[in-house]
Amino acid sequence: MDAGATILFTLRENYLTRTVMGPEGGEYFHGIKYHIGLGYLTFAILTIHSFYLGGVELWNAGGDIWLAFNPTAGYTGHVNFWGILAWCFLAVMVVTSLWAVRRWNYRVFYWAHQFYILFLFAAAVHWQTAIYPIVGALLFFTYDRLVPYLNFKRGVVGKVTRVAEEIIRVDVPLQRAVNMEYAPGDWINLRIPHVNVVSFHPYSIGSFYRTTPSHATVFVKARGSWTY
Repeated sequence: MDAGATILFTLRENYLTRTVMGPEGGEYFHGIKYHIGLGYLTFAILTIHSFYLGGVELWNAGGDIWLAFNPTAGYTGHVNFWGILAWCFLAVMVVTSLWAVRRWNYRVFYWAHQFYILFLFAAAVHWQTAIYPIVGALLFFTYDRLVPYLNFKRGVVGKVTRVAEEIIRVDVPLQRAVNMEYAPGDWINLRIPHVNVVSFHPYSIGSFYRTTPSHATVFVKARGSWTY
């Protein structure tokens, strides 16, 4: 269950947590801290589970590691092998998510986090019923990631201006400005080709809707140790 909750807190627009925690509770920047905490908690629980039961199975096998963890040696070896493999995938994700690693090389963290697919697969093979509490969260997560790509028709041509050596200003035209209210400090998910061709990122808005009703302005720092 905690693994499912960990996934839910990565959603950009988390309406479930917003209902429980209020308007700000469903925003990505408020929910990601719970994702981090639950991720470490999940890893701690699975580490205790893996080493305790792994030790028991190794004891039952008379100390024969090959017999205890060989997937071709029988059902017990199969379960143990895939369980340890799932733990290894999760360990890679946790180690590369540490603050020092993210600051050192964000791409290492980003690509290592894609191991969640392998982790979930190995966990499902290890113990089939373990995947059921996560299915709902996975569906929400898939929906959250697919919707922006299904709405590519909403693309607009923005005006990009360099205001400093490492900062660019992007003026984004708003087609439905009369129905939108925003102020400096609010954020919006955008796909800016100059930054990344396929990925959407949340950017802080630097303009007020009454002052510039036809467009919103965001400032993007092109490089630096600015990731969360």
